[in-house]
Amino acid sequence: PEAEGLRLHLSSSNPTGYTGLVQLPSGRFKARRRVGGENVSLGIFDTAVEAAVAYARAAAAPADSSQPSGGTSAAEPSPSAPAPPAPAPPAPAPAPPAIWSGMARVRRLLERLGLAEYAAALEEEGYDDAGFLLSLDRGELTKVAAAVGMRPEHAGHFVESVRQLKR
Repeated sequence: PEAEGLRLHLSSSNPTGYTGLVQLPSGRFKARRRVGGENVSLGIFDTAVEAAVAYARAAAAPADSSQPSGGTSAAEPSPSAPAPPAPAPPAPAPAPPAIWSGMARVRRLLERLGLAEYAAALEEEGYDDAGFLLSLDRGELTKVAAAVGMRPEHAGHFVESVRQLKR
């Protein structure tokens, strides 16, 4: 399948049907890629197809571009149809400080909060980017805590501590 002239990366083992996507408790989709041993977030999208296009676009980027590279195969424009005009890129969200990226930062945050026991569950559910966690509101953080099975007292501590870090 293709979208925006890019071949989408299907996955029979991912419940979303696409490589590099995670469905969040909010119903939205997070696209991510592994680059240099760390997961790099490509953004949060309303639909799986939008997230899959972001993944395909990043996979198609040349190795020397500013986008992450790698993946299982490069997505290429369709040879049977002329490439559509490039859509205007969405306005980028403010980037979190570099200190808040990658699963290593999530682990350190959880250790500081005394909640290190939830690191594996957060990573398994796709919450491997501290900058992303810091971007969530109280309700979304509460859903994350529930999705990873935090006990209520831990969930409350997690939500309030992450919210305080945002200030």
